[in-house]
Amino acid sequence: IGLVDFVVPDDELMDFTNKLAKRIANKPPLAVTVAKRAVNLANDTALSVGLQFEQLGSCFLFGTEDFKEGPAAFFEKRKPNFQGK
Repeated sequence: IGLVDFVVPDDELMDFTNKLAKRIANKPPLAVTVAKRAVNLANDTALSVGLQFEQLGSCFLFGTEDFKEGPAAFFEKRKPNFQGK
């Protein structure tokens, strides 16, 4: 579906994969979870169901501490400290 679209030589695969995993691990954990579930749901359900899940997921995320942490860290010029809350 085009979410991850990289081609790397065999000898660079593990290094590239580790770097990508670290990038994902530094993202807000709740947002990563919702995004992953939305992608998995999209493969198994109608488009309307997937879109509804995305909308509900976004509404849920707007109320989290991590949602507030992102902009706060940006304006304070620091790395965000996402807690999964």
